[in-house]
Amino acid sequence: MAPATQHVAPGTFAAFTVAVGSASPLTYQWKLNGTAIAGATNTTYTVANAQLGNMGFYSVTVTNSAGSTDSAVAILTVNAGSSRLTALSTRGYVTAGGSLTPGFYLRGSGSKSIIVRGVGPSLSNYGVAGPLSDARLDLIPVGGATQLTNDDWGTNPNLPALRAAMPFPLAEGSKDAAALATLSTATNPGYTVRIVPSGTATDGIAMAEVYDLDAITAPVKFISLSTLGYTGPGEKVLTPGFIISGNGPKQLLIRAVGPTLGTAPYNVPGVLADPQFRVVPLGTDTTIASNDNWGGTAALQAAFTQTSDFALPTDSKDAAAIVRLPPGGYTIQASGVGSTTGNVLVEVYDMDP
Repeated sequence: MAPATQHVAPGTFAAFTVAVGSASPLTYQWKLNGTAIAGATNTTYTVANAQLGNMGFYSVTVTNSAGSTDSAVAILTVNAGSSRLTALSTRGYVTAGGSLTPGFYLRGSGSKSIIVRGVGPSLSNYGVAGPLSDARLDLIPVGGATQLTNDDWGTNPNLPALRAAMPFPLAEGSKDAAALATLSTATNPGYTVRIVPSGTATDGIAMAEVYDLDAITAPVKFISLSTLGYTGPGEKVLTPGFIISGNGPKQLLIRAVGPTLGTAPYNVPGVLADPQFRVVPLGTDTTIASNDNWGGTAALQAAFTQTSDFALPTDSKDAAAIVRLPPGGYTIQASGVGSTTGNVLVEVYDMDP
């Protein structure tokens, strides 16, 4: 039996327990976020007075004479504080003649200042072997005409302000794209970022990024991220990401939709027949949540209604899960069961008020 994820009131306790059958003696070492907890060497680990600082990912390493095994991760969150999504990204493979097209929605009344980027060649500095050599970005309001375009970030007329807003620098003179924008929810709450090959580029890995430049208390915030794209093996796995800022947990609906997209009224060609996904904290390879086949549960159907998302057949092989996460950065790796490939829609919805 693996330890169970828990969401508790501040000041209450949370107990994590593991049960393992073994003919030889066992030892236990509990960990928080992958680091051993001093003195936590029993079958149960208890947080006696849970506070925001205790939130995180708990697991246990069980050892006997045959070796060691790590348990699945259990998430502890505390019902206090507040948080919001402050950065959205998608890394994916842009095919020749194709595009990477994540979209996002805003909630609130007023405007939102953002930086939007289409990173291609600079990904080689982060270990990507086949980056898109020249990226162009377009920012498009839902149902409207292109609001801005950039091809080569160094051509921006407001270059000093753009440099100052960069979450991490781009190489001077690189063929990456970036721009600053101010978006009004009165004009349109929804936008698409389109990344396409430019110049002599044909295909490659690119990353679309959108960063919130306003204070965390600003009235307008991100409430969703969606990406329709190709997912394949290795570097070609479609990988949306997001950052939760603040001091409280955030409840999210995450979906990877494949087969339903291939049916009317969507009729998307080449869909992934059996998608699955896993959620991974940035800087790790630890799975903290995952799903393969959403199962038609009442809780998920209610979540689809709450977020105004389209329904899925109860027996479909699409993937979906509700997760509650502490502040931090995360990626979603959407792939096909059995190493299959195809087009998949990955969605992240903020379920908090």
